[in-house]
Amino acid sequence: MAMLCAVILTASADAQELKLPKVNILGKEYYYYEVKKGDSIYGIAKKFDWDPAELLHLNPHTASSMQKGSRLYYPTEHKKTTDTSSNDIEQYGYEPITHLVKKGETAYSIAHQYNISLETLYANCPSARYGVKAGEIIEIRQPSTETADGERYLYYNVRAEDTLPQLVKTYGTSVEDLLAANPGLTERQLKEGSVIRIPINSNRDRVRTEVVAEEQLESLDNYKIKKNDTWDKIASTTGVSVDELKAANTDTRRLKKDEIIAVPQMKEVEVEREVIDEDPRELTFEGRQEIYDSIHRVDPLIIEGNVNVAVLLDAPTAKRDIEFMRGILLALDKMKHSNYKVALKVIDGREKQASIENQLNSFKPHIIFATADKNFPDFLAEYGDRNKIEIVNVFNVKSDLYQTNPSMIQLQPPSMFFNDEVVGYVGDRYSNRRLIMAGEKDRQDAVAEGIEKLFVPSQSESISLEALKEYDFSNNEDYIVYCHATKRDDVLEAVEAVEHATREHPSSRITLLGRPSWVTLADAIGSKISLSDVRIPSRFYYDANSSEAEEFTSVFNQMYGTSPAKSFPMYSVTGYDVARTFIPGVLYNGGDLNKGLPATITMQAEIEPVRVNNWGGFYNQVCYLLRFTPSGKIDRERLK
Repeated sequence: MAMLCAVILTASADAQELKLPKVNILGKEYYYYEVKKGDSIYGIAKKFDWDPAELLHLNPHTASSMQKGSRLYYPTEHKKTTDTSSNDIEQYGYEPITHLVKKGETAYSIAHQYNISLETLYANCPSARYGVKAGEIIEIRQPSTETADGERYLYYNVRAEDTLPQLVKTYGTSVEDLLAANPGLTERQLKEGSVIRIPINSNRDRVRTEVVAEEQLESLDNYKIKKNDTWDKIASTTGVSVDELKAANTDTRRLKKDEIIAVPQMKEVEVEREVIDEDPRELTFEGRQEIYDSIHRVDPLIIEGNVNVAVLLDAPTAKRDIEFMRGILLALDKMKHSNYKVALKVIDGREKQASIENQLNSFKPHIIFATADKNFPDFLAEYGDRNKIEIVNVFNVKSDLYQTNPSMIQLQPPSMFFNDEVVGYVGDRYSNRRLIMAGEKDRQDAVAEGIEKLFVPSQSESISLEALKEYDFSNNEDYIVYCHATKRDDVLEAVEAVEHATREHPSSRITLLGRPSWVTLADAIGSKISLSDVRIPSRFYYDANSSEAEEFTSVFNQMYGTSPAKSFPMYSVTGYDVARTFIPGVLYNGGDLNKGLPATITMQAEIEPVRVNNWGGFYNQVCYLLRFTPSGKIDRERLK
């Protein structure tokens, strides 16, 4: 209430001042008062609470004669109503932004992106305590806090009329600083509604003081227009140039007899002025593109066809890393006749941080593949960010470094995104069916939790695996059965129960949705799975019977004298796909993944990285549902 009263009182005071007309003279706003009979300079100053000395100084000739109808000028020094005191900014934060929730985002990940606490997010959006949904728009009121390195960021929703030059001028920053704070931003992709972060007043380090000669307004005289006057005649009479007269009377379009115009008297003074050392490249689109390339460290050597690839192996003697490296080497062998050169550096991830960084500094990689599947090394992510080198996190699905680190590429779709995709698919395809949740619940199963929320209680039920075998399916209803089980015997029991129900009720559609781990049982019970409509969510699938796989196995045998080791995913195929995608990709985009990757045929999983936001990293968005058909063919349906 106190704040509201303050606003009302301020508005009332302004309204009183605005009773006087105003005029813009040489870029500054002034009130003007027309002298009346009996007026005195001090009486006028007292009436309007003006400084009499300032009034006398600005109007020396008018004040000495005080002729009726003459004008007295006084600066308005009017503050814009949109101005906010620094205390207000500190207490209430910057202008709120709107955030469109994407698939896979949680209240925690959103708070993490905007560098705010969960409690701050909940205060802005109380419903977020109970989860957020893709497509939901939430408002975030941001505090004006500094980062650890002293930088202050404003998160900002881009408007249709915004341009890079306009934004940097408004917020006291530079094109270089703005692009560096938003590695995902390009001048052509400044899209309305998108969120960027702006480094506030970052130009402060570029400010210097210099003494310059400046023309300043010393005082204002009046001139009463005579018949047949022109600007040239008035200039000759007053000794003031036409340009200065017009600049002081921008509201006067035509000279009319007996009207009064202002005659500025100028003087040259030396003043100290703060000057920002501006980069001349910021003035042209080509120059701003050069700044962008410099920030992203686009390497001329890449353009010439030389790519340096580093591989950081988490456990070099383990099967996973050995197979992964074999896949990379097989890919390099296939690319040996290409018109580019690849230098490969393999680093033992068990070494100390200093040793690893020294090897990277010496090798100067353009991209790094890292195989840690647990506890992804933070220092490596920081190294990539510091040196603008893309780092592919090959196996770890739980790392959230990609959310705020622009160098990180999350190859395996993140768990929350993957879960949301599966739940969304069920909602789109099966929401009109009856849901049966079969087996013992797993509290860590986010997919099951999400699916249950899609169906009203009267449309769903939970039963045991034993009850599933005896369940009374109706010929007049369609079903989606979700099975919690992960053990082979339990999964087989659920598959056989659904297969039996499908035979007994041919007019009903019965779909069994399994857990991602079921893909590991494909060889053992694949023939059983194929007898009914079973769908398995997965981030990948390697079809060993495809022509590409047969060729891969043949070449692998020739090179290593053995067949690729079976695993989920196939580690050797992962290495092959990663090398075949990202090495030509670095050449394609010059080291800037914003430009995308070339179309590449992969054997195990498609790779299509997208940025999580303008200041974060990338994640692969491709997920699948697998269906085993009676013919032995495996359908791989994308969830998108």
